[in-house]
Amino acid sequence: MPNTPMPSDPGIAGTVLDALRLLSSQVRHWLPIVAALSMIAAVPEAVIEHYIPDPMTMMSTLAQMDVQLILAGLGTVLVLLALKLLVELVALMFAFVILADLSAGRTPDIMQGMRRLASWKLQFAWLAAGVFEQTAISMWWLGGTLLLLPIGLVTTVAYEEDSGFAAFPRALHLGLMEMGPARPGMRIAVAVTIGFFVGFVVSTIISFVSCATSAATSGPGLLDMYTTLQGGAIPTATPGPTGTTGAEWLGTAFNILLSPLAMLPTVFMMTVQQMTYWQARRFEEGSTAATP
Repeated sequence: MPNTPMPSDPGIAGTVLDALRLLSSQVRHWLPIVAALSMIAAVPEAVIEHYIPDPMTMMSTLAQMDVQLILAGLGTVLVLLALKLLVELVALMFAFVILADLSAGRTPDIMQGMRRLASWKLQFAWLAAGVFEQTAISMWWLGGTLLLLPIGLVTTVAYEEDSGFAAFPRALHLGLMEMGPARPGMRIAVAVTIGFFVGFVVSTIISFVSCATSAATSGPGLLDMYTTLQGGAIPTATPGPTGTTGAEWLGTAFNILLSPLAMLPTVFMMTVQQMTYWQARRFEEGSTAATP
């Protein structure tokens, strides 16, 4: 019986590029829904920031407020934050099922994907894996993505193989399998680190632009204060942005429009996980077929 040729191995760089190619070529399938839900999720936080621009100043006035009013305000804030997290979760779930179909070569079917997600054993496995994944994301700058070496494929394995907690040993096997120049788990760890580093750079640039815009709107007030101090007098008013209402709403709209950018590193991570899973599956199947 002739040996079956092994599938070509893209390596770490190829895995990153393949994920980027998939996201760019299929952008019409995943970006509109992710962007729309991301902007909706940003609205509750924008409302909080609009009415509570300075939490420290607000803390100093709490002692003078009625207890029931404080509790009502706190409850409103918690509801808004919970709504934000819920919408973000829904956005990521939609992104996952769409990209899972695309990475597997299937036609995207959101309804079928959501039905698969409704499995309780899958949800419990995802909850456990999510703790490690969130830790890896939060600590990426300290090499936290190395946690993805053994568990980086759990969510995809649980979804594609409907295996519940059995996805953990299966993911460990696939993630640490000898496969070309790098194990599948290492490919995920390196790619996710790159993705979140790029996301950090982009968010930092946006923050600098936002700070520069705020400084520009506050410029006249700062100049007046400086002139007053130079004259030996004490300013009677603190500097503030000119056209405060317009500037605030412009900043709020700017933040909402750019909110999808914050989700892109996580979307990239999911794509890398799914594509690496299929690389490992094909390699495993090819190895088995090549064995005499």
